[in-house]
This record gives sequence, structure tokens and C-alpha cells, in this order.
Amino acid sequence: MPPRNPNNYRGLRNRQRRPAKVIKRRAPARKTTRSGARVSKTTMARNRRPFVEIKGRDHKSLWQTMGGTGSNIVDNVSDPTLNKSMTVETGQGIFTPVKSNFFPLWSFLNPIQGVTDQDMTGTQMVPKYLTAKVTWTWPEKLQVNNPKYYMIHGWCTVPMNLTEFTTPKLSEFTRANMIQHIINHVRRDFDESVKNEHLQFKPIETKDYTILSYQRVRPNQNANQIVPVNAVTRPAGSDASMNPAVITPLGRLGQKTMTFKWPLKNKKQRYVYGASSATVDGKEVPFLYNNSSWQPFLLYYCPSAGEGLGPALGIDNSPKIAYNDKTWFSDS
Repeated sequence: MPPRNPNNYRGLRNRQRRPAKVIKRRAPARKTTRSGARVSKTTMARNRRPFVEIKGRDHKSLWQTMGGTGSNIVDNVSDPTLNKSMTVETGQGIFTPVKSNFFPLWSFLNPIQGVTDQDMTGTQMVPKYLTAKVTWTWPEKLQVNNPKYYMIHGWCTVPMNLTEFTTPKLSEFTRANMIQHIINHVRRDFDESVKNEHLQFKPIETKDYTILSYQRVRPNQNANQIVPVNAVTRPAGSDASMNPAVITPLGRLGQKTMTFKWPLKNKKQRYVYGASSATVDGKEVPFLYNNSSWQPFLLYYCPSAGEGLGPALGIDNSPKIAYNDKTWFSDS
């Protein structure tokens, strides 16, 4: 076979070997775990914190801003830190124990407009945290039947959704209407008799509320008991060194403290104007409420009240409850 003619070979000059192209491979994407996402979110919130102003107002300061002093009630807003007996006067000085009692959380339900670090600027804000603290004072007289007491907190899941064609109208909604709205959807299931409740066959229905906690309140029997002042007696005209005091063991229990928290979704909420009768220095304190959101509730419940196993008649036979709530928010 004759040798090939190099002059007739096409592409001889172009057949030089070129170096192979190096392809850089990317590292596989990291899988984001819950803990990693939580750390990233926390880091972002920490870096953004200097630019976001966190405000807060509690229930008592709101009552004072509305002109509340002493024990007076300003447009259905009272001092929450005063001990309130879980009884209702039925006439002629007779106090009957109640099955349930509703505690409004006005720091969330009714923000105040202003320019301080406790006020809302405009009509929109982003609620961050909502916390309520409760102080429970046990009855001064212990009872043999030992009634069961509960504290319930959660959300009323029925918004008002008012318009200018509803009753009441959007601009005529009051603080009393707000309380009654929550009671109508929540408290109705906690007013029935214990004797008849077990024998009823109730139809399955969708609840108008969601419960976050249903806690039974129990006294700490191991704690030191408090002796009331009027239980310490001494013979008349006697010397303290010769006749020691006589202590009557009434067995009063100490106070119990509880804390409740509501998780918030960190979403902007818009408030509208309602009707208000509160005035300070001749100026009306407006009532701002959210027309399209859930409402938090805090409820006292004693299922055996008013029955044989319930608390006896009288203020001294029922517990006393004081509370305060605070909402932290941002409007920047």
C-alpha cells in the first residue's frame, strides 16, 4: 500500500490535541433542618432588632390612661389587679358562687393611639406577644367537699365582621358589645349543670373557640399555711409574756400564681373605630378594635358551683382572683 501523501491529508494542522475542559462540580445543596431554619430566623431577627421598635402596654396602665382611679369602672374597663370574688350578689347581702367568670384582655382588644412607647401610631400594628398573669387567693374557710376549680385560656374563633348594614354597625360597636360577643361564643358551654351534663346526648357541632390550656387549680398542701390576723387571740388585759397568744387553726392556704401565653402569628392587624363613652379632660378616648381577627379569652370555671358539692354561699367561701395582661407589639 503506497504511503499517504501528507499534502492531501485534510486537517493535519488542526489535529493538535487540546487540553480537556475541566468542569467544576458544585457542592450538593445543604438540607435545611428545623433547627437550622430556627437559627437563621433568630439571627435575622437579632440583626433587624435595632431598626424595629417594640412597644408594650398592660391592662392596668390602659385603665389609668382612660382616667381610671381607685376602684371605678371606665366604660367596662376596671383595675384588673384588684381581687375579685367569684360570686354574684343575689339580693339582701347574699353572695352566690358563679360557675364561670370572664376576664377581658383589654391590652390586646383595645390598643390606645398616641406617641409614647406604649401607644400605637396610626391604626395598624403587628402584635408580638400576649401574656397574662393571675394571682389566685384561696377561700378563707376550707370546705369538706373541696370543689374543683379550673382556669381556661384560648381563642374565640368568630370575628365580628361588622359593616354599616349590620346590628350593631361598624362604628357603633362598643366595649360592652366586645365582651358580650366573646361570652356568647365561649361561656355558653361552661354554664351547664354537672348533674345533667353527663346524661345529655349533644349533637356534634363545630366549636366557636379553641382551647390552649385547661388547667385545674390545686393548692400547694406542702406550703406553709397562712394564719389570718383575726385568728390570733389573747385574753383581755393579759401580758404577752405571761399569756401567749392563742392561734385558731383556720387552715387558710397561700396564694397561687399562674401565667398564660397566647401564640401570635406576627401578622399586621388593622383596627377600626367603634363607639366609646370614656373621656379624659373632656376628650373622648376612642375605642379601636380589630373587626376581622380572633379574640383571646381567659375564663374561670367551677363546674360544681351552685350545687351540693360546690362552694358555699358567701364571699369567704369562694376564691378571689386578680390578674393583669400585657401585649407587646410593633408599628414601625
